[in-house]
Amino acid sequence: MYGKDGGWYTTRHRSVGKKLETYRFLVRFIGETGYSPTVREIADEMRVSTSTALSYLRDLENAGLIRREADKPRTIRIAETTSYGI
Repeated sequence: MYGKDGGWYTTRHRSVGKKLETYRFLVRFIGETGYSPTVREIADEMRVSTSTALSYLRDLENAGLIRREADKPRTIRIAETTSYGI
């Protein structure tokens, strides 16, 4: 697929873009409501399956951008960091 910047987009580029979009959604949602969205709400917003949304969350967590408590709903927290190791 040919990207807007004149370069070739790969699946990885699209994936990183979706993860950053997910991160921005989390920041906005938590900022507006005071609590984190459910995985279903994230999936609906990103127009992906819940398993893909979970994959994005795992990658964001591994990159140090968010923190979650396993098996508990609405426990996503934005980490205080400046690195973007997605």
